[in-house]
Amino acid sequence: MLQRNITNNANSFLREMSTIMQVKYDKYWGQADNMNPLLFVAVILDPRYKLAYVNHMFDLLYIDPEVCLIMKERVKDCLYRLFNEYSDGVSIDSGTTSTSTTVATSLPSFDDDDDDGEEDPGHK
Repeated sequence: MLQRNITNNANSFLREMSTIMQVKYDKYWGQADNMNPLLFVAVILDPRYKLAYVNHMFDLLYIDPEVCLIMKERVKDCLYRLFNEYSDGVSIDSGTTSTSTTVATSLPSFDDDDDDGEEDPGHK
């Protein structure tokens, strides 16, 4: 409603600014495919939030359950890839890090929503 009021407003400055802002919003946030999953990984790594919080927010944001599931999987896949990349470069024996250029090409799908009582292998 506010968007309609601003774009229909006679003030050309506000109308132009709102149009530019809408284009930028659509570019980065309008479609799920355009979103960078690292933004959500940053939320997950924030001590105040977890993966369950991001999944809950996706449930609220996306009406289409298929899009919601795709976004959840993209973020989880990105998180696990980052962890695997990091863990491949860390030597457990000496506690030192080495440079590693390998990237996980495929990761198993883990279902956070299952109630079978089994713990997620990536969660300790």
